[in-house]
Amino acid sequence: MLSSFKYCVIVPHRNVPELLAKCLDSIPKLKEICVLVVDNSDEGKNAEMVTKGQQFGFGGLTVIEREPRGVGYIRNEALRYLRNQHYQGKLVFADADDYFTPEATECFEMYKDTEYDLVWFGVEGRDELGNNAANADYIKISMSVYLSGNDDGALRYNCGPVWGKFIDFKLIVNNDIWFPEIETCEDTIFSAKLGWFAKTITANELKVYVYVQRTGSLVMTNTPRKAQVGFWSAYDTTQWLKDRTEKGYYWTQYNVIWHWMNWCQMDSKAWEVLPKVFRLCNKKSVCKGVVTVLKRKVKATVKK
Repeated sequence: MLSSFKYCVIVPHRNVPELLAKCLDSIPKLKEICVLVVDNSDEGKNAEMVTKGQQFGFGGLTVIEREPRGVGYIRNEALRYLRNQHYQGKLVFADADDYFTPEATECFEMYKDTEYDLVWFGVEGRDELGNNAANADYIKISMSVYLSGNDDGALRYNCGPVWGKFIDFKLIVNNDIWFPEIETCEDTIFSAKLGWFAKTITANELKVYVYVQRTGSLVMTNTPRKAQVGFWSAYDTTQWLKDRTEKGYYWTQYNVIWHWMNWCQMDSKAWEVLPKVFRLCNKKSVCKGVVTVLKRKVKATVKK
């Protein structure tokens, strides 16, 4: 029974078995940890070929198969499975193409018997060759702001990725928190709701997790549709927070502007929602965003 474990690491997987093997092998070899792989791969690229007969050293491994309907759906299926198993420990989300550091064992040991609703830990950004990348720098900045004693809003509301934290499963169950089943940015409002409902939080800069920028991954693939979905995810999150807390709204409104600017680069329809952006966000910041978009368009036209 999964209810006996103190940690459950949830790993959605699709068509990257070699990277999944690396991820699983990096998970701390602690008996208090179980791993739930939710596989939605095409035939011949599934998790079974990685996990069958393998002993990874942690306490338990479960693989469940689901149809490919997006990572929001996959993560919700993991939450449903854990509810049915009456799981009561901490959740740790990971992506199959990322991995944990050797220091992760120390951090898992440190917090296994604590009662925090949320614990953020250090995340490093890397490219596919292992070189340093800036893709996790904003998380480092948010953690620095919190640890300096100035503000916890950056961590609670502006660290959208669901990985990079220990989550008490009761926080999810008691507040009925689910992922929106959309194509991308499904964890934006999920993470903001965790931050809003959490009563006890802390953070530790110990580097535990490596976020990899992988060519061809969903995160690195930019399309007009993805940009549009990302914008509405940021918009809905900011509106949800604005109805509840000025602090959370302050941190996430800039995500709305950034996503709107990104959408504008690929689709002229983005201009139609500019009035909504003005009503929701800081007017001065929106004007700066508009000027930046127009400058980019002029520069692109001149190049042609």
